[in-house]
Amino acid sequence: MMRAFGCAGFLQEGMDSFLPDAASLAALRDCWIVGGFARSCAPEAWRVLLDAAPSAEESERRLLILAGQALEVAFRPALPPNARRIAALPSPSSPLLPEALRPLFRAAQKHVRPAALLWLLEQRGFCAHPLDWFALPASALADEALPDTCAPWQDWREALSTGGDMAENIEELTDENWREFLPATRRLRLRQLRKREPDRARELLIAHCAEETAEERLRLLELLAHRLHENDIPWLQELAAHERSGKVKRLATEFLARLDQGNDPEALLTELADFLIVGKAGLLKRQTIVTPKPLKSPPQLARRQELFESVSLVSLARALEMDVPALLRGWQFGAQGGGSEADHCLARMVLHTASDEWVQTLAARLLAENNLACLLLLAPRLDASLKKRIAQKILLVTEWNEFSSRLRIFTSLHGDFLTAQDILPSPAYQSLKEKALGENAEYALASLSLLASAVNQETARAMLADLNATGIPSAHPALAFLRLNQELADIRTAADFPDSPDFSPTQN
Repeated sequence: MMRAFGCAGFLQEGMDSFLPDAASLAALRDCWIVGGFARSCAPEAWRVLLDAAPSAEESERRLLILAGQALEVAFRPALPPNARRIAALPSPSSPLLPEALRPLFRAAQKHVRPAALLWLLEQRGFCAHPLDWFALPASALADEALPDTCAPWQDWREALSTGGDMAENIEELTDENWREFLPATRRLRLRQLRKREPDRARELLIAHCAEETAEERLRLLELLAHRLHENDIPWLQELAAHERSGKVKRLATEFLARLDQGNDPEALLTELADFLIVGKAGLLKRQTIVTPKPLKSPPQLARRQELFESVSLVSLARALEMDVPALLRGWQFGAQGGGSEADHCLARMVLHTASDEWVQTLAARLLAENNLACLLLLAPRLDASLKKRIAQKILLVTEWNEFSSRLRIFTSLHGDFLTAQDILPSPAYQSLKEKALGENAEYALASLSLLASAVNQETARAMLADLNATGIPSAHPALAFLRLNQELADIRTAADFPDSPDFSPTQN
């Protein structure tokens, strides 16, 4: 534009004297804002160009061009010395949530954990829009198990905050490229490798785990839970003996206990055994039973809980001169005077130190006895079929407070196994629906919405229709999670949504 009236050379000859200060440009702007001509406010250095204009209108046009150019050149923010180019946001591996459903996604965040939302999208073949994903608080996602599709974006956020670089076009994790991966993607690759080649994954962990922070070492060690094997014992023993982090050392000890390698102090086992009563029951079979002693002193209760957390299930069974199956069969849940504290301690002991087989054994017994309180403690290590049966049991609960305190199980199920026939006639659903028409409406509706984690789209649609027929509008904000599930029912193929955006850097 400057070449249009021959002033390019003039700009180059006296740039410093030609550019006005900010106050002069502000005066020009104020004149234009009120609709007047700014010729009289023009800097002296520009007069020669303005006077050469054939008309007042042309002079004003030149003044506008000069002011715009001055703003672009003189007042452009300078990059700080430590500025760096950040990596492009990785392209999503799944289609983005359609634009029309993004408001539902954002509304549902107020009533369910972010991880539950991300898992629902994963089940339906989508991922969140980047602007919605990065709006989720990092603290809310830090300790959550997230879908694999989130790993690249987790690393991008990590690179942005720490100044690290993203690994590009590297699929296989090896000893040589370990440092090229950021934590989330590295853990994803390790988890996949552990499932395929457990020994190779362990070798990589042994070689590089010590280089990481204590928090990252703990997360890496957790990957050994996949296909835990006796070949892992030597490294776990080394960690249990020499690891600096108490949390990492404790997890290594728990894994050793699951492999029947517990080495608990005899003094602790003897003290814990004194808090329990071993006896016989039954006229014919004379089954050995274990009953927690009734305790009333808070220090005694605290000490027994501490002892349960300090020893393993296998070691306790040996101290009681029993095998593990006999201990799990003979434990007296809900014993008179013993309270639920000892029952919960045993369930947590099984969760952390028992093999998969014994976890499933205890879960089957608790399910048969309808002991949901202890059963929920085992949920992180249960398979999908047992989780389904737990969910069906929860729906049979009639007490409002008891049901509402256990709804968290639904947000960790990540599967479509509850049908409308399971939910709509259930006492729990009917109780929640009744509450939704009273004073606790929003809380009850949000609780109902949590069921969306465990139902398919057709069931979600049936629930919304039933609530609407009762007089509860399906557009209620507390039902956003359930509506999001239902709305995804008709979006099944790539033809149903526009192409995902490209997050690669723009080429100018």
